[in-house]
Amino acid sequence: MKKRGKSRKFTKTDAVIAAVLVALIAALAAGIRLSGKKGTGGSAAQPEEVTYKAYNGRKIGILTGTNMEAASFEYFPDSEYFYFDGYPNLNAALENGVIDAYLGDEPALKSIHAA
Repeated sequence: MKKRGKSRKFTKTDAVIAAVLVALIAALAAGIRLSGKKGTGGSAAQPEEVTYKAYNGRKIGILTGTNMEAASFEYFPDSEYFYFDGYPNLNAALENGVIDAYLGDEPALKSIHAA
C-alpha cells in the first residue's frame, strides 16, 4: 500500500490564485450577461485583463467556516462582505448581482467552472 503525502496548507499565493480565478469567472459571467446580442458580426475586440485588484471595494462573498475570510480582508480591505453557507448559494448570489465575486479553493472552482 502506498502512503499518501501530507496535505498542504492554504497559503497567501493560493488565496491570490483563487481570487484571480473567481475574478475571471465573474468577468466572464458579466460579459455573457451584458453581451445581450449573439453574432453581431463586428470585429472581435481583445478583452482587458482582469486581476483581483479590480475587485477591491466591491461586494465579496465569503464561504462561512473557511480560511477565505482572512484572505478577503487582506486583499479586499475596502470591500463589503457577505457570508454564505455553500458554493451553490455563492453562485446564485453572483448570478443575481448580490455579490460581485467570491473566493474559493482551486479544486472546487475548477469543478464549478467545468460544470
